[in-house]
Amino acid sequence: MNNLNTENINELQSIHDTISAASVNYNWRRLGRDLTEEEDDERRQAWLLKAKELWTIKKTIRKWQNIEKNLAAELRDIFDNDAHEYRGVRYYYELRDGAIDYSAIPELKGVNLNQYRKDAVVVWKLEVTGL
Repeated sequence: MNNLNTENINELQSIHDTISAASVNYNWRRLGRDLTEEEDDERRQAWLLKAKELWTIKKTIRKWQNIEKNLAAELRDIFDNDAHEYRGVRYYYELRDGAIDYSAIPELKGVNLNQYRKDAVVVWKLEVTGL
């Protein structure tokens, strides 16, 4: 079982502070000229540091998500998946309806549902193969 303590709670902030202190915070686009080879290398190094920081944070978040999942399972197991409240702490569940499977509705066959979509969102992803 993983215990939550001050050291664990401050882990993400420590990682961020350490890497950010070493990185370059410079607005490259405002130079108004082409970068020298040295400036370009500095920019790439700053980018790499930020990418490493992001990757480290993502790994740490995944670790904490796994800890959260395991603790939640342990908590449910103690009272055989029943909700429980004790000394002002309450752990309970809500039953939510599942998502609608629009492809299973015969009346919607051939109907273009794209016109009802909300605006698209940009999702950035980071893939790391060499860290």
